[in-house]
Amino acid sequence: MLSALATNKEVVDSTFIDDERRISELVTELIEVRFNDSKLDELSKQINKEFAIVLNKEGSFDYPFDSIFPMGKVVSEDKLVRIFTWFAIRADGSHVHFGFIQYYSKIKKRALLFPLIDKSDLIKNPEIQTLYSNNWFGATYYEIVQSKSIYGETYILLGWDGNDIYTKKKLVETLVFLKDDSPKFGVPIFTKDRLKSKRIIFEYSRMASMMLKYDKSSQMIVMDNLAPSKPVYNGNYQFYGPDLSINALKFENGLWIYY
Repeated sequence: MLSALATNKEVVDSTFIDDERRISELVTELIEVRFNDSKLDELSKQINKEFAIVLNKEGSFDYPFDSIFPMGKVVSEDKLVRIFTWFAIRADGSHVHFGFIQYYSKIKKRALLFPLIDKSDLIKNPEIQTLYSNNWFGATYYEIVQSKSIYGETYILLGWDGNDIYTKKKLVETLVFLKDDSPKFGVPIFTKDRLKSKRIIFEYSRMASMMLKYDKSSQMIVMDNLAPSKPVYNGNYQFYGPDLSINALKFENGLWIYY
């Protein structure tokens, strides 16, 4: 009996290994597309369709997908949330992101799948907007931090966006799940100078690199402070970069306080 179960698991794992390889090849091809938006759109639709089929298969939530590259994958500490994200570059140099959330519903006792639709270009004042899977502020996530808030279990996502030919972006996003188990992005738990925001977005020169990460030892989200290279460039983010000082977000009384 045990031998039969082990054999079945090997067959399932073998199937997902092939799926993983196939999706990785497609995403690599997508990222390498240049100056051909029609091919980009066609390939994006193909990846979304095929990956949705894979993630809807029985057993997919238990398969690690550790070799799915070049794609972002983050898994929450409670193992209930898993997010896959990736990007493509349009002919004009702007970036568009794609993704799926897998969420294990304790009520339904199964994993649910939510495709993410990037609507960043249409979102005004994104720092204060409540968003959902169908109007997502697209990013490729590389870290997830779990915390409690008055909104229940809250997941903090750190992400990257290549943006355009002039600037790049990084962001600190918030994610919660509603009573119907659907995802909601943006709850007002970031505080700076007594003002609350639902996400924090950093924009800086395409030529610069910005550090943004969760530091486990201090239990803070730490980041480079960004500043213009000259005062005359204040507000012109293509001239922004790290100035060798560090800022942080610290979790206190259900809020992330900016220091």
